[in-house]
Amino acid sequence: MKRDITGSFQKHFDAYFGCLAETVQAVSEDQWTNGDEPRAAPVHQVCHAIGVILGYASAEWDYSDVLFGWKPQSQYPSRERLLTIIDRARDDTARYIAEVADRALADRDWSIPPLFKLIYLFRHSVWHLCCLHEALRSRGIRAPEYAKTRWRPRT
Repeated sequence: MKRDITGSFQKHFDAYFGCLAETVQAVSEDQWTNGDEPRAAPVHQVCHAIGVILGYASAEWDYSDVLFGWKPQSQYPSRERLLTIIDRARDDTARYIAEVADRALADRDWSIPPLFKLIYLFRHSVWHLCCLHEALRSRGIRAPEYAKTRWRPRT
């Protein structure tokens, strides 16, 4: 049961992180921190999405440069820094997913079920990826494909 939970969520988050990294690479350096409004800047959407993931996963390293907040363009991390953070977030998320599965399978009543939080985290992440893709489309940039592999049930 735990393997089914962790495998399912891990596959979805892996697709998300892959697409997020490709999206960061698709944005030109001159458009990275620009938008019609501050939250429309690609860097802002990426920072918000990844910062929330790292917070839920209780990452134990300094990612304060991606924390949500309105910043001058010069204070946002570079595309290269965010690609490094996305790679590190994969590991933190895998650990978090395993912890959530353990808590979800424990015989206990929760005021907020652990899987509820994980589902929310995934939905929140995908929402911001969609906002980012919309920002790319409005700039004439083709957004990367979300998932290149299809899920196949075990037989």
